[in-house]
Order: sequence, then C-alpha cells, then structure tokens
Amino acid sequence: MNHDPYALFYDFYAQHYDHDLKQFYLDIIQTHLRDGKFLEMGCGPAFIGIELAQKGFEVLATDISPDFLSLAQTNAKAAKCHIDVAPHNILDPIPFKMDHIVMGFDVINHLETLDQFAQVFTHMHEALAPGGMVFFDTLNCDYIDTMIGYQETLSWHDETLTWRISKGPYPCSFRHRLKRQDTVTTLNQRSFDSSTIETLLHPFNVLDRVHWAERTIYILKK
Repeated sequence: MNHDPYALFYDFYAQHYDHDLKQFYLDIIQTHLRDGKFLEMGCGPAFIGIELAQKGFEVLATDISPDFLSLAQTNAKAAKCHIDVAPHNILDPIPFKMDHIVMGFDVINHLETLDQFAQVFTHMHEALAPGGMVFFDTLNCDYIDTMIGYQETLSWHDETLTWRISKGPYPCSFRHRLKRQDTVTTLNQRSFDSSTIETLLHPFNVLDRVHWAERTIYILKK
C-alpha cells in the first residue's frame, strides 16, 4: 500500500478537476470581496488560488501533499501569476494571519471525526482577521450513499487509474480504492448531516448555504 495516497493520483486529479465548482467559488467570492490576503487550504492544483491571484488577491496555497504543492507552483507559473505555497495539515493550527479562507472540493471530508471537523473551524477562526470570510463545502450524505459501488477507469498519458468506491467504516462515509499500475491505496471520506455540521459553525455568522446535489457550500463571516 502507498503511504502517500495523494502521490498516486495528483496528476490525474488535475485532469479531472471540476471547473464548474471552481467557477462557482470564484463567482461567489467576488460577490463579497474585491481584495485581501486569501488562504486556499487543501489547495490541490490551486486553480482557485491562481485565478484569485490573477484578479488581484494575495494568495497563499497550502496542502498536505508535496506533489500537489509542486503542481500548484507549476500551474501558477504557466498562468503567469504568483502565489505562495506552504505545506500544512488542516488539523494543525494555521501559522499565518489571513483575511479570508477558501477550502473547497470536500477537503474537510477527508477527516474522520466530528472533533476533527470542529478543530479545523477553530483554527480558521483563530487565523482570520475580524470580518474575515470562509468559503467551504462538505459532501451530502445522500450523495455519499448513491456513490457506493461506483467505479471508473481514468487515463492520463500512457497510464490508467482504476477508481472504485465502497461503503466506508462510518455512517455517511465511503472508501476510495485507487489502483495505478501495480500500486494500490485507499482513502476514506466522511461527512455528517447538515444540522450536525452547523453546530460546529457557531464561532461564525453563516451568511449563506448553497445546496448542490453532491455537496453544500457555506459562506461564513467572522
């Protein structure tokens, strides 16, 4: 098994990225904000952060995966813009003072417990300036249930990645099994019902909730 599962699929992920969701984030951010220092947590290829930088925001992109951070730098260079990058686990305190934070694409659902979810919101609140905003999403339990049994084979250059989804070890969870050549890894994702999620958001003002079939997107303000 691969102990760094993100290294297995980071380049595939960039090729199968949900640009509609990225555009939604960019649109909703720009309805509320025109400038400031943005943290993109769990940035992956950093496509949100890169476009924010192109629109004049100062951007720091963080991720737990060195491969994703390297890809984020490569993408920023290709886009002819500058973003800063740094390694960071979302369970750790945020060692930067930020104006605003975006954590899209169900990053928080890679955690396992409600206490861990709460820890992330505490760290974000502590890192934000007064009036700072947070944009994030979490997967819906109904969507997770419908994905059990899903499988797909993805292609990138001369390699393939086989992706299968099975029931996860917790309620409202699923397990991804990824096989690339002879390497196999698994990843769990977990969520909670919306009422439970909202009990964790009490340090913030919830400005809006946008419901999609697979996820709910939240807009918060400190």
